[in-house]
Amino acid sequence: MELLLGLMLGIGLSAACGFRVFVPALIVALASKYDLITLSDNFLWIESPIAISILASATAIEVLAYFIPWVDNILDTIMGPAAIIAATILTSSMLVEINPALQWTLALIMGGGTAAAIHTGTMALRATSTATTGGVANSSFSLFELLSSIATSLLAIIFPYLMGLLAIIGVILCIWLIITIKRKLRSSGKSTILVK
Repeated sequence: MELLLGLMLGIGLSAACGFRVFVPALIVALASKYDLITLSDNFLWIESPIAISILASATAIEVLAYFIPWVDNILDTIMGPAAIIAATILTSSMLVEINPALQWTLALIMGGGTAAAIHTGTMALRATSTATTGGVANSSFSLFELLSSIATSLLAIIFPYLMGLLAIIGVILCIWLIITIKRKLRSSGKSTILVK
């Protein structure tokens, strides 16, 4: 039961990493510091004052950078691998008292996979927004992503089973969105990064 709880919590947090990389890590650090969640022993460093300060600074930089037109598109490319790494680490930190090989395998597949799908879906939406509005609507989209990351992180901690299930549904929707956009781009004869 504890493994399932940790896995669902990790999946929920991984979905939040798909929106913003550092927001979920900062929320986890604060939640651990105030004993709202239990982390695997190897990850207790995340609640240290230094780690919290670094995560808070990184969060502020990430949030602000996403509000700069065109920089947000560049960040999407950079943050894809970062989201997978962050999600894998956060999911692993939730899996307590299990074999390390299983811990990291589950974390990479479930956590990293969830973040990758959500991030790719949001990247596709941002690319569509940039193409259709010239980047004008991207600030609103960035605000939506930020609020989604905060809400998903907090709800994952409060309702881990519900958010884990919603994250899995979100992954399915993101995969459907990516496939739909690819088909539309191919049928219109346009070539973008998503088609390659």
